[in-house]
Amino acid sequence: MSNQQLNYETDFYKAEKSIKFFFTSKGKQDIVKVIEYSFITRQTNRDIYNLGFGDYDMNSNEIVDHKNSNNGDAYRVFNTVLNTVPVFFQNFPKAI
Repeated sequence: MSNQQLNYETDFYKAEKSIKFFFTSKGKQDIVKVIEYSFITRQTNRDIYNLGFGDYDMNSNEIVDHKNSNNGDAYRVFNTVLNTVPVFFQNFPKAI
């Protein structure tokens, strides 16, 4: 199995204190997903971030994290989320 089959390709957008990754989950339907690392607070000279994840609502530009889309590709979606972790730390190397 190629690496491409294990995860989805993402597009990311970086702001000063956040980074968002977008991808399309392909299963029973095509669902745009978003992973967002957002700044929460600064403690002991380090920035603390929250990882948010869910379906992307294009109308409200928000993450819908209370919905279970059950699209049949959970393993691939989870691997996609995991693959964003190194990119996050490349962009915010001192973050927690």
